[in-house]
Amino acid sequence: MKTSAKPLAPYSHIAKPVGNGLFVLAGPGSFQQAKYRNAQGMPALAITGDMPPDSFRWPVSGYEITLINMGLSDDYIETLMHTLLCSGALFVVIVSKWDTGASIHRPEELSDAA
Repeated sequence: MKTSAKPLAPYSHIAKPVGNGLFVLAGPGSFQQAKYRNAQGMPALAITGDMPPDSFRWPVSGYEITLINMGLSDDYIETLMHTLLCSGALFVVIVSKWDTGASIHRPEELSDAA
């Protein structure tokens, strides 16, 4: 294995999607929440925010992602969303644990970003 290869995102080894849905939990407590969700059959990946999102390989190609912000900055979540879309996610819905609003982002948006 090459030493320059990025590691898989946390919980990639146990997140077994059924259908097209996959959770990505981002922020404090994300590891514990991902462990719980995976045990309940709700596939989830996790990132705490202490490393850039592009530090990992995200096995999200072909999946519909629900990204739950558990306390990270909007800039970090924006970067994570962009990374997930570049990794092949069909779309990313961003929700926050603090409000009921959501936003949806699709790969077509990336063509406008430089």
